[in-house]
Amino acid sequence: MRCEVPSDYLCNLIVPGAAKSGTSSLHEYLSQHPKICMSRSKEPHHFCRIKKYELGARSHNELFDESCGAQVFGESSTGYMIWPDSIKKISISLDNPKIIMVLRDPVERAFSHYRWRVRLGLEKRSFMEAVSKDGFGYDPEKPDKFGYTSYLQFSQYSKYCPMWLEEFGRSNCLLVSSADLKNEPSKIVNECFRFLRLPSLESVDAVFSNQTDTAPSMSSSTMKNLASLIPSQVKTSSAYQILRRKLLVGLAPDAPRNMTSEEEGYVKEALCDDIDYFKSTFSLK
Repeated sequence: MRCEVPSDYLCNLIVPGAAKSGTSSLHEYLSQHPKICMSRSKEPHHFCRIKKYELGARSHNELFDESCGAQVFGESSTGYMIWPDSIKKISISLDNPKIIMVLRDPVERAFSHYRWRVRLGLEKRSFMEAVSKDGFGYDPEKPDKFGYTSYLQFSQYSKYCPMWLEEFGRSNCLLVSSADLKNEPSKIVNECFRFLRLPSLESVDAVFSNQTDTAPSMSSSTMKNLASLIPSQVKTSSAYQILRRKLLVGLAPDAPRNMTSEEEGYVKEALCDDIDYFKSTFSLK
């Protein structure tokens, strides 16, 4: 069911994923256009968490600067892509929204997802154990400490992308290759602008967001010394929790650089339909 009356939501652009595929970079690239206002915070999860959705349009609109004169108001939440209820809520709530999905090789995406959680200090298991035990079962109401596992489910493009295309129409959905965004950002970002019926930009500033391997190392004693300088009342704030997570990345062990042949074979078999979907979407051999 589509929104059939004027929407109270400002938002008319959704970037629902895929996780660990360049959505943070795309969010920042899109925000460079003077006619686009991307949400102040990425990953608001408004349309996949019940309590947030119940707050309604007014709460979601607070993510944006209404005075900026933008034509497009967009937000990026990777939890939406593999949650069919989000698709329904977006469809009935927003007025003819545009959808941009960034897709990465599904096997590479799953491994990067795992490595990211290792670097955050949240994943201690081998990749094989992690994907065999927590490859599926995503529930946006049940994050695993910070973020989610469901390492294979987030790569199930053949299952979830058609749901978006069917609900919003092919003309309202744009699928972008993560590799193309990385290698030819100006070309791909301007393709996004044209899709949104906005003029192209002559150039875009380089963006390097949310990279798995960019965290510096830090000793536990250094972290404890830094923590001792922070007042106790500050430690309960969201800003402190974000800082703490970044520091934990510095303390985490290095993530494996490569999958074992056994792990790669297991994931390729589990995601065979999604590999085919990815290749056919971007005309890859």
